[in-house]
Amino acid sequence: MKPRKEVLTNAPIQKNIVIESALNEKKPFPGDSVDGHKELEEVNHFITGEEIKQQNNNL
Repeated sequence: MKPRKEVLTNAPIQKNIVIESALNEKKPFPGDSVDGHKELEEVNHFITGEEIKQQNNNL
């Protein structure tokens, strides 16, 4: 009897060809986290300015 070939991967045995659109909105685009970080920096800058203004008004 011929020994059975054991497969050590989760890859499918049959090959498939997949065409995927680059405009798939389910996946994040590179740079999304950078844009989010820039937005947080702007908000923090605004909040800090308002806080400093409030402290100066309290003097």
